[in-house]
Amino acid sequence: MEFWEGVGVLNVWKMISIVFISLIFTLNIAPFIASAQKAQIDFSEGNYDDFREDLNGGWTFFPDQYLTPEKVKKELKNNKGIDVKAPYFIKPKYREMKGLGTYSTVISLPDDFVGKWLQLYIPIQLSNYKVFIDDQLLTENKQNILMNTASDRSIQTPSPIFLVHDRKLRVTYQMVDFPVENAGIRKSMMIGNEKAIKKYTDQQDFLHIFLIGGITLIGMISLVLYIFKREERSFIAFSLFCFLTSTWGFFTDAYLVTVFYDGIEWATAVRFAYLLPELVILLYLYYLTITFEDAVNKWAMVFYYVVMWITIVITITTETVVFQNTFVFANILLTPFYIYFFISILRKVNWKNRLEILTLIGISLVFLASLHDIYQIMISGNSIHYTFLALAVFIAIQCFILSREFALQWSEIECLNTELVKWNETLDEKIKIRTAKLEESNMKLRSLALLDGLTGAFNRHYFNKNYENLFQKHLEVGEPFSVLIIDVDEFKKYNDYYGHIEGDKLLRKLVDVLIKNLPISAQFTRYGGEEFAILLDRMGFEELEQLAEQLREVTEQLQLPHLGRDRGVVTISIGGISLHNSYYDDALEVLKIADEQLYLAKNSGRNQVKIKNLG
Repeated sequence: MEFWEGVGVLNVWKMISIVFISLIFTLNIAPFIASAQKAQIDFSEGNYDDFREDLNGGWTFFPDQYLTPEKVKKELKNNKGIDVKAPYFIKPKYREMKGLGTYSTVISLPDDFVGKWLQLYIPIQLSNYKVFIDDQLLTENKQNILMNTASDRSIQTPSPIFLVHDRKLRVTYQMVDFPVENAGIRKSMMIGNEKAIKKYTDQQDFLHIFLIGGITLIGMISLVLYIFKREERSFIAFSLFCFLTSTWGFFTDAYLVTVFYDGIEWATAVRFAYLLPELVILLYLYYLTITFEDAVNKWAMVFYYVVMWITIVITITTETVVFQNTFVFANILLTPFYIYFFISILRKVNWKNRLEILTLIGISLVFLASLHDIYQIMISGNSIHYTFLALAVFIAIQCFILSREFALQWSEIECLNTELVKWNETLDEKIKIRTAKLEESNMKLRSLALLDGLTGAFNRHYFNKNYENLFQKHLEVGEPFSVLIIDVDEFKKYNDYYGHIEGDKLLRKLVDVLIKNLPISAQFTRYGGEEFAILLDRMGFEELEQLAEQLREVTEQLQLPHLGRDRGVVTISIGGISLHNSYYDDALEVLKIADEQLYLAKNSGRNQVKIKNLG
């Protein structure tokens, strides 16, 4: 509280407002800047195998006109149409007329795309439409586009494929507007290789379903806690809040509900898309009033509840345009309340309590995301439901806090039980137990000090120590020994392509395979990054060459995919030395020679073995 009083409510709110307004302006100004050039989108530098691009950019829009591709060309010759940047929704001044519209643009593709197949992915657009590539009809979401009736409209995401005949394609999007706000090309269409688009959409769906599943699970846990502790209202409020949030996830812009029921009508889906967030935010604020008791004035909350319940009733009982406009109006009306609510929570936060600060971070994310989404609904068509994502973060934070509180309580109970046991033990028994635990911990620490945490192999410290011992033994009694250094070829490209998590998995896989192909006496260590070193006592040059070649072949035969490099599979390069009766007396010099052999193998085209016999 001292921090809050020192900074001042007004100054903090000014900072938050400036950051928010700047963010919103940056995110949303692009769709409304008229293009000063001809309507075209250039993808001439694309690569076919991973080609996937949003059709954002220059389009020509013909309001209140339903034009064929041929008519579009004639209109463009007469300099007709409005240059816009997609995504672009029909403004009210156009929608109040005939409710028709045509978009057109020219796409430039690389020359090698001619004769190949591409896919056009059209996310859910709240309008009837036909899409043409050049003069050919590619897809439509209704048999008779000019019949503007609501009975047969369903949520659809068509993904037609087509053969590219020319590097320049004209895309024409004919549209009959639905009676909803923000109609038009409100979501970015995509063009690309069918596999690339499927990979992208699958990833998006997986993330969304993962969030929905996680939120549902948290809600179930909270519900179970409420069953056993019914005096805690926060458990049931949080549980219902989680269930409604996860249900809302099926009706955000992705409309995942169509995965399970593709026959749902657009009007029903849109109604749920508005009704669910209204209920979610209602329960969200109710939960916060329980968590931060007496933070918000009672009559202010009554005002909010009255406005929201009226909005909910209108959403359930009226036509689409009515409840959409009501939603926008209600949120504009409640904006001062939301600001007041947020400031009230800020004043209530105990700044010395880290958990309350963590909760405040989650609340702030939801607050800013909600304002962003409301702004998008009023201004922009290509909205992203940041509120849903922010609520998922908030729920995760609350789950963490709840888990921590239970863990602390459980730890406290365990500590009390441990103390009772200790009081019943003799002093000698206590000393023995503590001594045994200390020895066990020391053994674990000694073991961990020599092992690599990622792969389980010995670490660099172990290598340095044992290499010095072997070299000293060689100098004293003349026993031969060898060193191999292994490098995973183009591992950085593997990480860039697959990510560091998959890179770590690859290293663990290679370590397991390589160790299985080594003699028992070999000492396998992680030398650093993607490099590994092997110490081999009493092994001569010829035997060493055979072993190194075997390790290289085993790795290549695994055929582990590496699409980030030209070869396409994972390989290793190996360098090494064999030391027998040489006159080397500098251990670092010998190790440097082994390292030079590794670089020679890599510079020779990789997937090579280079061993030097030092005599």
